[in-house]
Amino acid sequence: MKKILMTLMLLTVIVITAYAQDKPGTNLGKSLYTMKQEFPELRYIGSDESGDRYQDGYTEDGISVFFLISSNSVVEECMICDSNDGFSKMWFDELWKSFSSKWPYSVKVNKPYSKMFDFRSFRILMSFSQENGTNRALILYSR
Repeated sequence: MKKILMTLMLLTVIVITAYAQDKPGTNLGKSLYTMKQEFPELRYIGSDESGDRYQDGYTEDGISVFFLISSNSVVEECMICDSNDGFSKMWFDELWKSFSSKWPYSVKVNKPYSKMFDFRSFRILMSFSQENGTNRALILYSR
């Protein structure tokens, strides 16, 4: 129940933010300091040549958010919703419906389980997959 409520709250925030602007709101470009203020449970999970990776939430709880920070700036953000029922697919379908109705001109890929929006300063990828009894939906914002 907690997973469903948390996911619905996040989806509501995304939809409200999306409808309030001419392009979706993101955390791209924000500093690590700002991110730690906005995501109090943000934790470092590793680094590679692309930058430092941070996570808020726990995938095993059903939803989590990942950030890639390079040069003290968010360059990628990803929200993942996992479930062993139809919830992830419903989440994916609702995101697609919301985004495509607001920004149809930005749709660049429209395949059944992969959607992409292209804006001037960033790109959004939405995908859904099923593997070993787990359903995964994700939305990825990148520069």
